[in-house]
Amino acid sequence: MPDLPVGSGDPPRSNSGLAALHLDPRFLKSRRGIILGSELILLLLMFICYAVSAAAFLTAPLIFTIINIVFFVVYAADYQAKLTHINWTCVDFLRAASSAVIFLILSIISAATSHEGGMASAAVFGFMLTLVLIYDAYDSYRTIVSDQDQHVPAAGESQSSNLDAE
Repeated sequence: MPDLPVGSGDPPRSNSGLAALHLDPRFLKSRRGIILGSELILLLLMFICYAVSAAAFLTAPLIFTIINIVFFVVYAADYQAKLTHINWTCVDFLRAASSAVIFLILSIISAATSHEGGMASAAVFGFMLTLVLIYDAYDSYRTIVSDQDQHVPAAGESQSSNLDAE
């Protein structure tokens, strides 16, 4: 009987499920990770406050929580580098800008109609979330503009000479 290396009797483990994601722990400490993490926490707090006081407002925090989890996983697992046919910075800007508008309106309505603590708390968390989302949209916009500045030809240089150089 041939000598088998130690541990060769164990069946090979396949990466399936959540183990296959390979989330980067450094992402949590990055600026993008902190922003998305704080958005998720504020969304969950809003969801809890609305669940306690006004079930009619549950839909927006729930939908945007799911969307933020998807973006969190995309960035943490570095899928944006693998899926290059999607302009992730632009999509992230649109997500943050549209979320900021929706949660600003939702927070104003919550503050105006709050008759109990849950709605008032949700309004406060909503205003805080709106500020974080505005910063996120601004940060994404800055990234888009800086990426475009790198691809703009210099004065006097034609587009065709840029294409020839590539």
